[in-house]
Amino acid sequence: MSTSSSAKKPNVYYVEANGLELPVVDVTNPEFALSVGPAEQREMIETYARRQRPYRLVPRFVRRWMFRRMAERSILARALSTRGRYLGGLDTYLFKLGADNLGTVTHDAIDRRIAESPPVLSIRLRLQDVAELLAGFLAPALLKDPDRPLHLLNIAGGPTMDSLNALILLNRSDPRHLKGRRIVVQVLDLDAAGPAFGARALAALSGPGGPLEGLQIEFRHRAYDWSRPEELVPVQDGEHGNECRAPDDERSHAWQASMHHFSGA
Repeated sequence: MSTSSSAKKPNVYYVEANGLELPVVDVTNPEFALSVGPAEQREMIETYARRQRPYRLVPRFVRRWMFRRMAERSILARALSTRGRYLGGLDTYLFKLGADNLGTVTHDAIDRRIAESPPVLSIRLRLQDVAELLAGFLAPALLKDPDRPLHLLNIAGGPTMDSLNALILLNRSDPRHLKGRRIVVQVLDLDAAGPAFGARALAALSGPGGPLEGLQIEFRHRAYDWSRPEELVPVQDGEHGNECRAPDDERSHAWQASMHHFSGA
């Protein structure tokens, strides 16, 4: 494992988390942008399934032993060792970096193999797709009403990277989308580490020369148990009814939520 500055890429922002310098995902940056067509996806999935077939013949207790040994040296394998619990925000974020962006995190061949697998690629594609869906849906309404605040609500959203990338896409496509507008990125999550990283990532992206420079963006974190949806009511009632709102549920990968953007429009 390496956290040396020599492993950093010059065109990527980095933020500290748990002693590691983690890259900040920006889907407009070629280092993170993905372009994988349906045919290529099918080929990758078929190849992956074919390589996994021999493991079906391995007894379960042996597979468990093999995985424990992998987790001793692999940071991504350790992140998967949830033992029935959900992945934390930062653990999930590691799978969104891509094999070529793990230089400040790990140099282990197992980590690279995991990062290149179709299941992990789908997590990266999901981030890019949701950011594009959010930006595409919000853009017309934002241009129509330039004075209306924008509130991005992330349920169990960890670092809120979907929302931050949607803002990057909106600002890049037309600065009028966000210029002079009050913007709130709110994350409801019991885990504090993910939102803390998200706040630092926003600060980095908002710095001089950053893709969000000059915007009025407030980052909020509220402890919330996402297995108790009834608690959402007081949270929503406490916000202003005239805001454009874009909810996103990170844990369930419910990208369909991106289609329910505006309340009281």
